[in-house]
Amino acid sequence: MSFIITIFIVLGLIYLFRLIGPYLLRYLINKLIRDISVKENFGKQEKEKENNTSDTIGEYIDYEEID
Repeated sequence: MSFIITIFIVLGLIYLFRLIGPYLLRYLINKLIRDISVKENFGKQEKEKENNTSDTIGEYIDYEEID
């Protein structure tokens, strides 16, 4: 009798996962995409800040040595 109950529980869990699985997978993929896009935007902001600071420093002048 316990074997039949175990089979029903396993089949119920499989059926439940088949119902919830696509929604769970869609949620996890969307969350991963959002996290990646936030990290990319943060990296772009850091690069923009670095470029802005170098523009305010001034122009680089290459001096030639006189012999």
